[in-house]
Amino acid sequence: MLIEQLKNTTHFTPVEQSVCHYILDNLDQISELSISQLSQLSYSSNATIIRLCRKLGLKGYSDFKIALVKELERGRKEKSDVNMDFPFIKKESTQEIVNRIAVLSNETIYTCYESISSIQLEKAAKLILKASHLFVYAAGDSLISATSFVNRLVKLKKHAFIANQYGEIAAMSDTVTQQDLVLFVSYSGSALPNKKIMQQLRRSGCKTLFITSNDTHYDFDVTIQFPKREDFDHKIATFYSQISINYIFHCLYAIVYSMGYQ
Repeated sequence: MLIEQLKNTTHFTPVEQSVCHYILDNLDQISELSISQLSQLSYSSNATIIRLCRKLGLKGYSDFKIALVKELERGRKEKSDVNMDFPFIKKESTQEIVNRIAVLSNETIYTCYESISSIQLEKAAKLILKASHLFVYAAGDSLISATSFVNRLVKLKKHAFIANQYGEIAAMSDTVTQQDLVLFVSYSGSALPNKKIMQQLRRSGCKTLFITSNDTHYDFDVTIQFPKREDFDHKIATFYSQISINYIFHCLYAIVYSMGYQ
């Protein structure tokens, strides 16, 4: 995800873009370079590099190097492991299929663990705890995962609802207030309410949380983003995406419980 951010240079200054290009062209060498060496080689300055690191959500250059090395190691591992879209093929033995699903599940959780931000998870948990009501927008398989999460939150006496469960999305959106939190769940990032509903929610002043693997043009208070490793259209089933989303929900529930219900 760090490498993806470096490639998407739209929000960077020309000098920062130049640093991004140098890093992407020399990924394996960056861990050996000091900030001064990188600034010389990329014709920039230490201040520019620190500013770029902060725009990437990191405290400084040391944190950037650690995150980059982890991502490169994970990328090398992923290339040799299970295919998330087609983890098994026809006529494989039961034992082979069982093994492949176990590998897929373990690798999915490891990928999420290495990629998602604990800071964003903590921010999201605080929003859930503070909210008077939690409204969740989800569709398809993500709706099943979201329903399970809502059911767990109700056991903690949180007022949580699936906003679009009965086709009353407009009516439910009318009830959202400034004290509420709206959670959107979409692996592709495309299964969001229409523009009118989004504008209505924004006018309400509510807080917003988004769980996705993709970028979006909307601004959310907190976004929990995990890597894209499953094709949006061509796959056997939504193994990777839903294991990832469930893992994030499990983490959120545990953090919420730990913060407010011990």
